Amino acid sequence: MLGRVPGLKGFHSVTDYPEAQTVAGLVLYRFNGNLVFFNVDYFCARLRRAIQRAEAPVSWVVVDASPINLVDATAAHRVAELHAELAARGIALSVGRAKRQLRRYFAPGWNAAFPGTRFPTLKSAVRTFEDALASGAAGLPLAGATADQPILRQGGMDGTMGCA
Repeated sequence: MLGRVPGLKGFHSVTDYPEAQTVAGLVLYRFNGNLVFFNVDYFCARLRRAIQRAEAPVSWVVVDASPINLVDATAAHRVAELHAELAARGIALSVGRAKRQLRRYFAPGWNAAFPGTRFPTLKSAVRTFEDALASGAAGLPLAGATADQPILRQGGMDGTMGCA
């Protein structure tokens, strides 16, 4: 889980910085690796645990995708299942800071895994969440958020999953 650390720019691990302040109702989660068949179940379990450990009930989860360079078809399928599971619980799942190269090579699978809003920065995701909370609309869906343009286009180059 990520939070703001007084005196530091950006969002940092609450494990590394116990003084980091999280945003109530929002889980910012960074997975430091690619999402592929052999680790996607671990990713899903860790994300569920972060939601469970949150101090306040969670309505939004934003995955910081900056470390992710590859999403294979199995991972895309499993994350899509997680997305549906969380949506059934009233929790929106989206992505922030995804590398543009994922759009070129992995857009179909990536879009299946994260069908909600994509944010170019975590700051824009937090700002959108806080604005929605202030307006009383912090629940689903994220897809209507317009704070920033999604960085990944809908659909893929050839309609297949995985590498083109």
